Amino acid sequence: MNHPKQKNRLITLVLAMVLGIFGVDRCYLGKWERLREKCTERILLQQQKYEAL
Repeated sequence: MNHPKQKNRLITLVLAMVLGIFGVDRCYLGKWERLREKCTERILLQQQKYEAL
């Protein structure tokens, strides 16, 4: 009788792991995207300052 409960727990654990990995991946990708945008803004500002001289 305990077997179905163990199976449900295993399925739940696997699903939680998969969804957790997707969530972490999305979070880190968002952070890297923002960091890249900041870097490109700085480079553009430096280029504009150099051209002004």
